[in-house]
Amino acid sequence: MLSCSKQTIFIEKPAKWIAWLAILAGALTIFALAAVPVIAAGSAGEPPATPSLVAAAEAANQQAGPASVQVTYTVFLPIVQKPPLPAAFTKLSPSDGATGLSAGLGVVLSWTQSYAAAAYQICLSQGVVTPCTDGAGFIYTTTQTSWSTGQLMPGAQYFWHVRAINASGTTYSDGSQAMARSFSTRAAPGAFSKTQPISGSTNHAALSGVTLSWTASPNADGYHVCLTTVSSGCSAWNDYNLAAGANTSYATGPLLANTTYYWQVRADNTSWFAFADGNVAALNSFTTEAAPGAFNKLLPVSGSAPGSVRLEWGVASGATGYDICLSTNVSTCGAPGGYTINTSSTSYEPAALSPGTTYFWNVRARNGSGFSYANGSINNIWNFLAPAGSGGTDPCSAGAASQNVDYTTPQDRTDIYYALVVNQASTVDLSITGATGQLQFRTPNLSTCPGHTTSLIDYEPVSGGAASIRYFNVTPGTYYVRIATTTPGSNNVTFRWSATPGYTFLEPNNTACAPTTINVNATYTAYPENSRPDLNLGSGVGIENDFYQFTLSAQTTVQVQFSGYNAGQRQVQLRGGACASNSMVDSSAFVANASSGAIQRTLAAGTYWVRFVTIDGAQSRTPYTFTVSTSSWAPQMNTCWPFPPGNVNCGNGSYSGGQLTVYWDGAPGATQVQAILRGIGAGNCPKPPDRTETFAPPTVPQGSRQITGIARGYYGLTLKISGPQGTYTRNEMPVKMDCEFMLASPAFQWPGLIGPVAPTDHTADTPESPTARPTPIPMPGETPTPAPTPPLIVTPIP
Repeated sequence: MLSCSKQTIFIEKPAKWIAWLAILAGALTIFALAAVPVIAAGSAGEPPATPSLVAAAEAANQQAGPASVQVTYTVFLPIVQKPPLPAAFTKLSPSDGATGLSAGLGVVLSWTQSYAAAAYQICLSQGVVTPCTDGAGFIYTTTQTSWSTGQLMPGAQYFWHVRAINASGTTYSDGSQAMARSFSTRAAPGAFSKTQPISGSTNHAALSGVTLSWTASPNADGYHVCLTTVSSGCSAWNDYNLAAGANTSYATGPLLANTTYYWQVRADNTSWFAFADGNVAALNSFTTEAAPGAFNKLLPVSGSAPGSVRLEWGVASGATGYDICLSTNVSTCGAPGGYTINTSSTSYEPAALSPGTTYFWNVRARNGSGFSYANGSINNIWNFLAPAGSGGTDPCSAGAASQNVDYTTPQDRTDIYYALVVNQASTVDLSITGATGQLQFRTPNLSTCPGHTTSLIDYEPVSGGAASIRYFNVTPGTYYVRIATTTPGSNNVTFRWSATPGYTFLEPNNTACAPTTINVNATYTAYPENSRPDLNLGSGVGIENDFYQFTLSAQTTVQVQFSGYNAGQRQVQLRGGACASNSMVDSSAFVANASSGAIQRTLAAGTYWVRFVTIDGAQSRTPYTFTVSTSSWAPQMNTCWPFPPGNVNCGNGSYSGGQLTVYWDGAPGATQVQAILRGIGAGNCPKPPDRTETFAPPTVPQGSRQITGIARGYYGLTLKISGPQGTYTRNEMPVKMDCEFMLASPAFQWPGLIGPVAPTDHTADTPESPTARPTPIPMPGETPTPAPTPPLIVTPIP
């Protein structure tokens, strides 16, 4: 025989016995080999270079030589030894025969580990053990040593077994196929029913809530309630969010009024649950009572001052009673806690009210389902003034007086006193009727009680049985009104007062060396110094000096304009020089006895003063307005009135009026022009209606405007031009819309006025005569100061 060459591949399989089949020339040879290294063509220790054993054999054949040479094919087939059977193991939990387990949560089955087990198979059978002992029931598989059953049937018996498996076979837990265990789940809660409230019942109190009740469920650990306003709102597990514990009732607490509620109860234990009346959809319902109906307060009317107080209101449907708030503090009645007075009636008579005190009140109706506030709101609060006693005979016994209320006192004494409380800076108005004498405004000085002294602020004579007086910038505090009657009698004296908050004005100083500094091109509102209520004037008579200082940095044309300066003998002056010796800018730089006017001068750089001066007792108690302007746009006005068609007398009823054309120029930046026609009854013509025409861009700053359809009659024409520097006014130019026309007299001439001026009527130039005031009636200990008779002003007041 020829020797042959062959290539052999050995595959290493450590720690194993490998049998190789050698197929040699058709004969089968078995080689038993131990662990050997891999041998192959190429590098040792690497996988064979040929893709298969057959390919290796073919390669060897090609190396063998000629075809006549016998070739031996060798194929090696591995034979692997099987693993051992799974090792013995035992079941752990639950113990055999365990009871009361949770069906809802399920049961976790557990066992020890079986060595060599590839997996575990579990059998779980309800009520029958056979599937776990004959091997047919092992349908669940896991690689873990525990397994959860998931939800089970409550009150049921279960059998279970587990076995380990691998390629070599099966091993049953506890060593036997027959060793199945059993356990039982806890029974579900038993049947039960809802009892109260009766389903479909109505008029339940909402505020106190409703108590829901039901029968006991056997085997229940506790109960959960679902309460909803939706008929399908109890279908989900989470809807049962009200825990009743082990109780068979549940108090809902406050509910919504006039609302239908639906409810259901669920009994629970550790295993399962049950719904009342056997069905989750078996809901009961009830409806709460409506809150009281709407109603209104009746008496006393808000803001009134009744002689006697009785609170009255209408009936609220469904109300079982009423709660009242009555307080001197309005905020008390704006909160529910303020309604402390209870009644079942629709009226209430309060006792022990403080005389002359303002009370606030409101009422609410109530029943078991809620409240209804009178007039629809807790904030609709009414007030009334408690009946006041008569005015006192001295400040220490003064009657307290509230605003906007008439107080009536018999005029049987020489003095009647009322106390006023002003809560914030205000303008105070006082008035009386039915008395002859004086109305005095005083500050308190009660530390001298019972001396009864106060300090006089100002006073007003009472003539014709009536008087009124107004004070600006009255600061907060207590004040006294003294009605000093000179002719006591049997008639009654009525007193009333009010305060309007927010009136604050410039407070001038009264000497040139301590003036009030002002800015140019700004408008100020001030009140005459001697009418200020916070100054003690004694008799209220004396010279008034209101000084205002401004400074110019260069030569400038200045215009001082004022309006509303109403007093007796008075002047507005433009002055300059050192403060101690300031003098008139020139001898004519003043305006005398005019309520409005202007002074225009070209001034060098320096400091100047505007002086408002009054020297008689007829001083104004109303504010005046003034502006020091350095603007170059002071308007010039020209008015032209064409004759209307025809020339007939005003008394002729066929005449219907005419038209008026107003011209203006020289007012760059002006934003508005107003022509105000004030009707005046004169001659044969009745008073025609007033007329106001307002012209705005593009007809300003320069232009003209025609006013048509003016009724016949007499008018006073006022022209106003407004711009960024203030308002310029030409007042009360006479117009006669019939046969002839009149222009303003020189007394009304505006500085810089252009156009014709035809004076025809100088009555407006006559200064007003001063009004003499009587000496104030003194209190005990006061010395009267006589009112002087001032001279006629013909020169500047020094």
